[in-house]
Amino acid sequence: MAFVVRDARLAGFEPTVDLAYPAHRIAIEYEGDHHRAPLQFRRDIRRYERLQDVGWVVIRVSAIDVPDGELEGSEETIERIAARLRLRGWRG
Repeated sequence: MAFVVRDARLAGFEPTVDLAYPAHRIAIEYEGDHHRAPLQFRRDIRRYERLQDVGWVVIRVSAIDVPDGELEGSEETIERIAARLRLRGWRG
């Protein structure tokens, strides 16, 4: 589910991320093949940098991180996300 980040420090720029844990300022972005297009690539860099400027961590994943869209085989990705959440105070 997409999430719009609203932060006054972004001066009206409202980036959308694929998935977010807003309380922990963590965004997860799925990088599909369309992200390889030159304009999209540049937009992504701008969005990620602006998010980091206001304290967000962006975790990027691709098809190799989520095999066939299934949880099985995705344990490493799940643990990587959980580790970042723990660094931000999550106690799950």
